[in-house]
Amino acid sequence: MAVAEKIEYHTIPDWDKPRGGMFTIIQDAYWCVDEDGNPLFYSKHNHPQCNSNQEITNRLARGRSVKQIPFVFIPLRIQDYV
Repeated sequence: MAVAEKIEYHTIPDWDKPRGGMFTIIQDAYWCVDEDGNPLFYSKHNHPQCNSNQEITNRLARGRSVKQIPFVFIPLRIQDYV
């Protein structure tokens, strides 16, 4: 019998604050959010849980809230691209 993998999500600090450094900026997307309205990322691959299409994000939500967020600043880790 296969063991079901627990799906975990996290947020990133200062996701809504522009600052120095390299970032991916996601604009006007619909996000799955936590109870405080912070955008969620799938922990296993650090994948953002958002889409420009609200209906697609609603399918990702799995009972979580969905919110359109004007800007999310995601820090780039250059070591991920080396």
